[in-house]
Amino acid sequence: DTDGSLHISTSSTYTAGGNTTLAGSLTIDAAATFTPGAFTLTASATTTGKTLNAPVTTLGALTFNGAGGGWTFSANATTSNLTITSGTVVAPTNLSISGAYTNSGTYTHNSGTLLMNGSSPQTLAGTLTGTSALNNVTMTAAGTKTFSNNASTTNLTIEASSGAVTAPTNLSIAGNYTNNGTLTTGAGTVLFDGA
Repeated sequence: DTDGSLHISTSSTYTAGGNTTLAGSLTIDAAATFTPGAFTLTASATTTGKTLNAPVTTLGALTFNGAGGGWTFSANATTSNLTITSGTVVAPTNLSISGAYTNSGTYTHNSGTLLMNGSSPQTLAGTLTGTSALNNVTMTAAGTKTFSNNASTTNLTIEASSGAVTAPTNLSIAGNYTNNGTLTTGAGTVLFDGA
């Protein structure tokens, strides 16, 4: 498309042969095939109003890096690593991450669920409070999960299948906390601050 968007239509196949930079929106039809391999998909728009509609098995490593850029997930999404270097990202109802989550921009949770489901160690780093606070966070699968920075959530669930979760210095939970696994707080503080 002339605005830098990518549309992978029904029955089409896209196999990344290298890192992909996308200046516009991304649409992947439900019957299309998207194979990211070990490469990174970077959304680089510097304007708002971009969308990601990609109900595929995984988008692989996904980076948002555009000063002034704004992207909205219009369908549930699955990634390996998710990095917000700059710009604003509006989350879908369900966002699954099997690798690291790093936010240096703005993450709007949109009342959705962030599922950390990696079988290898995972980290949540960067800005995890304020306008980038998390909503429902569910920890599952065997990989350990580590909050590298202070974090705020509405609800936090640690499933029995999850590897041990390491809390940050300050972890605020405004809603429900369900722990069927292990939470290590060390010298940190867990604040239940629901109204």
